[in-house]
Amino acid sequence: MKLPAFMQKLFRPKSSLEKRKHPRVTPVDLRFKVLDPEYKTALMEKAEIKNLSSGGCCFICDKWIPERAHLYLVLGIPTEGEMRKVEINSEAVRVVKLESGGYEIGSAFFTIFDPAAKIMLENYIKSLRQENEASESGQTSEQDA
Repeated sequence: MKLPAFMQKLFRPKSSLEKRKHPRVTPVDLRFKVLDPEYKTALMEKAEIKNLSSGGCCFICDKWIPERAHLYLVLGIPTEGEMRKVEINSEAVRVVKLESGGYEIGSAFFTIFDPAAKIMLENYIKSLRQENEASESGQTSEQDA
């Protein structure tokens, strides 16, 4: 029996129900640097993106960063066989110490310097979202079989 459209929304996988202004995607495998915004020097050697949206990202790092700290992020986005830099001013809006060591930092983007880079980032996120949805629908089809 097929459910009415309004009820189908109730039974979608959790990831497709996200109501954020900028939905997040995961997993994200990007080159990533966190720099001091004034001097453009590396603040940390190890940082890994946990999730990403066009409005911010969550990353895991080995050093504490205070909430409301301004950060300069450099993402390496794969496009047409090459890596392109996206330079972003952001602010640490959430800092959580992890039991396993390190910190989880929620960062809100407030300036992406190059308009073309912003479009490139949005297209990259869109492609990841499509891959995730295709993967989820593939898992659903396998479970139904």
